[in-house]
Amino acid sequence: MSELKITTNNQPRDMLSWLDLTDKEKKEFDFDGMEDTSYFRYKGWCYCLADFMCISDNSPKAMQSWQGYHSDSFFSGIVIKFADKYCEQIIVGRFVS
Repeated sequence: MSELKITTNNQPRDMLSWLDLTDKEKKEFDFDGMEDTSYFRYKGWCYCLADFMCISDNSPKAMQSWQGYHSDSFFSGIVIKFADKYCEQIIVGRFVS
């Protein structure tokens, strides 16, 4: 297995509520309970925080400084961590192995 690489610009991004989403984005998350979760935009996509898995002690060492991940393939995805203690902003990175 090749080494896991994480790339980020460490730019804090504002967390969004259901009301901040466009109608098109809302249609992508159109199921019950989505009004009560948080969202953020990254590289032209809108992500739902509820879709992320927590980083565990068994996760690769490179991920240990992050709080969650979302895979888009077996070899890649994005990682997240909150930028502030109030969870109003998030930092996003891309991982590839």
